[in-house]
Amino acid sequence: MVNAVPETSYASCGDLSLAYQVFGDGPVELVIVGPFVSHIELAWTLPQSKGFVEQLATFCRVAPSAGTVNSLA
Repeated sequence: MVNAVPETSYASCGDLSLAYQVFGDGPVELVIVGPFVSHIELAWTLPQSKGFVEQLATFCRVAPSAGTVNSLA
C-alpha cells in the first residue's frame, strides 16, 4: 500500500511540462498515460483511483502521468 501521495515531478519538453509520479516496487515498470487521471494529485483522493494504482504498485513500479502543467497537473 502507498502510505502517502507520491511526490509529483515534472519533465519539460519545450514550453510544456509533464507531471508524473513514480511509486511501487517490482520487476515491471508501468507508465500510465491517459485522460482517466486528469489531475495527478487529486486522483489520490478518489477511492477507486487510489485502490487501482495501489494494487498495481504491489507488483510493479508505476509512473502515472497527468498531462501538461497547463491543464490540471
